[in-house]
Amino acid sequence: MFYNKKINYTYDEYLEHLKLTKKFEKENINYHLNYEKEQTFKNITTTITNNKYVIISKIANPAIHFVIKHPKLVEAIDNFNPLVKE
Repeated sequence: MFYNKKINYTYDEYLEHLKLTKKFEKENINYHLNYEKEQTFKNITTTITNNKYVIISKIANPAIHFVIKHPKLVEAIDNFNPLVKE
């Protein structure tokens, strides 16, 4: 989902969302989540699909999305380990 405005919800709503997302992961073998304790970038998300595509999205307005399918670049992004985290 690409939405240009912030979606605000309460902490309880966030916990419910997280619970339902974990349930969805258990029920769908092709869906996997990686949980990160620290954020590398505040307004950038990275989604890797089947090690074939990477979607890099800048969330802050204006939203920008890149889809990358070059195998070596996908592998490099998948193995990215930042030295500094925000």
